[in-house]
Order: sequence, then C-alpha cells, then structure tokens
Amino acid sequence: MGEIGQRVAQLAAAFGCEVCYYSTSGKNSQQSIPQVDLKTLLSECDVISIHAPLNAQTENLIGAEELKQLKPGAIILNLGRGGIIDEQAMATALDTQDLYHGTDVLAVEPMLVDHPYLSVKAAHRLVVTPHTAWASVEARACLIEKVAGNIQTFMN
Repeated sequence: MGEIGQRVAQLAAAFGCEVCYYSTSGKNSQQSIPQVDLKTLLSECDVISIHAPLNAQTENLIGAEELKQLKPGAIILNLGRGGIIDEQAMATALDTQDLYHGTDVLAVEPMLVDHPYLSVKAAHRLVVTPHTAWASVEARACLIEKVAGNIQTFMN
C-alpha cells in the first residue's frame, strides 16, 4: 500500500469498488482501507492488483496453492515485479481454472522463447504488456524536467 497502491485504491473506490489490501511487510497500515490476510484477499476479491517490490516476502508469493484459492472469475494483475507470481503455476491455472491474468512484468525479461505463458491454451484469459505504463506524456515530461533540474543544480 505504497504510493502507487494508494492511488490505485482511490481510483478503484471512485468506480464504486470495495477496496482492501494485504501488506507483505506488515508495516503498511491504512486506517481508511481494511487490511486483510492473504487467504482472505485471494478467496474474496474479484480483482487483485499487485504493486509490490520483489523481495524475500514477495518472491513466489502467489504459487499454485494460492492460485487455487482464487474465487471463480477473479482477475489478478501483476504490475509490481516479475517473480512475485510463479509463472508456470499461473500458466497452468489459466488453463484449468476460471481466472484471468494481466501482467507487465516477468521474472526474466525479455520473455524467453520457452516461457510458459506462450503455451497457455486459454490465451484469452492472459494479457502481457511491456512494463511501460509509467511512461505517459505527463510522466515523461516530469522526468525530463527533473533531470534538467538535476543538471542545473549540478552546474550551479
């Protein structure tokens, strides 16, 4: 529930979604948003949006057993880092369960020729995009402005 997670929660709430979150570190505490355990998140949420770093608490956080807990029709988005979701387990789950997956990150990038997502039979349940969602015109303009400011500060 860092800055990105908080903003996603605000947008989801604006669309009428009931929002909750799971903290892998246990350090994040948002009094206005209910915190739940991982089992509750997986079994009760229609949409799960991951915006976490890859670390000891998040590596392979979502594996075969966790995917089995997802409610039918669930959508799970990994917009954090590759390696948080076990990609082989997800590929299997996409073909055997009623779920959907979107990701813009992979454990190894660029995607390898033998990546399990390339063998998913239920490809309509999978969307893989490049990790460039941050690159809006506004974000790039802000980035360039900050770089120019840093150069100017250095020059001064």
